[in-house]
Amino acid sequence: MRLDTSAVRRLAAAAAATAMAASSICFGASAQASPAGNGIPGYTRADTTVKPLPRICVGHALGLVNGVKETLAHGMDPTGRYSVGRNYPPEDYATPMLWDRNRATPLNLGGIDDVMHAVNAHGVAVGSGYGTGGWVYLDGKLHQVIGGEPVAINEKGQMVGGLNLWPSPLAAPARLPLPAGAENGGASDIDDDGTIVGSVGAADNYVPYVWAKDGTGYPLTVPVYQGAPLQYLRPTAVRNGWVVGYGYPSGMAPVAVRWDLATGAVEVFPEMEDAHDVNVMGWFVGKGSSGHALMSNGKQFKQLPDVFPFAGEFAWNVGYGISDNGRTMAGTVVEDQTWMNRAVKWNCL
Repeated sequence: MRLDTSAVRRLAAAAAATAMAASSICFGASAQASPAGNGIPGYTRADTTVKPLPRICVGHALGLVNGVKETLAHGMDPTGRYSVGRNYPPEDYATPMLWDRNRATPLNLGGIDDVMHAVNAHGVAVGSGYGTGGWVYLDGKLHQVIGGEPVAINEKGQMVGGLNLWPSPLAAPARLPLPAGAENGGASDIDDDGTIVGSVGAADNYVPYVWAKDGTGYPLTVPVYQGAPLQYLRPTAVRNGWVVGYGYPSGMAPVAVRWDLATGAVEVFPEMEDAHDVNVMGWFVGKGSSGHALMSNGKQFKQLPDVFPFAGEFAWNVGYGISDNGRTMAGTVVEDQTWMNRAVKWNCL
């Protein structure tokens, strides 16, 4: 099934509003405070100085295959070498894609609206297809994943998706425990130390949640913005103890959120509507409130080049991946007039 960009945004907002509602329920701990040091390892934070953002960034479209121009990039590995996503052949279903630097490789999962979700620095990528389950691309081959559909993978090859944790790409999954009172949940990302972030809840009441590597779990802080708690909170990524995502003020557009698992601190960034990836320094990327792709170090914000002419009122350009050194980003932009999605990469100095 193929969706245009405006439909994607409407569906994404509706899904967030339905599935990620902030809850006043307490699941074994206060839903209003993230405990610092609760099962959290010592993160690599030798230098906590906030480094300045790059001065100059240049963007280019990622490589195409078989003449297919419509592409989307959904993620990138921490080195900036690999990107993943999908393309849309005319009058056909989506084909998952892996980019090694700029070279594109299609990965046919055999399903409908297939996509590669994430990739690590070893080029191991995870994806799923409608009706075909989960897949992992490992050593140049596609393998069916046992027991579910992974959405994220760390540098050790651990994968998560739904309430499943795979200790390695070809292993059977373990089940993530739910806290008392929660009926369901799902993981969105896994850190290299095994810390997992996602959401848990009951009915339509969900809270952002952490599964620590020692087996404990606790809800993340529900941040307050303009005097009221954010709603529909969704953590999207974790790296070196930094967690990013977004939430909705009442009756307003979403705002980006960043949590620090090492300290329990949480920050709200109204300059951005969402944050989709974060690096070891806590830098993050997403979409700005003006519809352009943005990167931030938590103090400064930098608009990434549109690559193609910006389409105007209903356009949206998004950063979905950021390298650990903050010099390479990947994402999706919309061509003017044609409303065509294009997978792009930004390199910065």
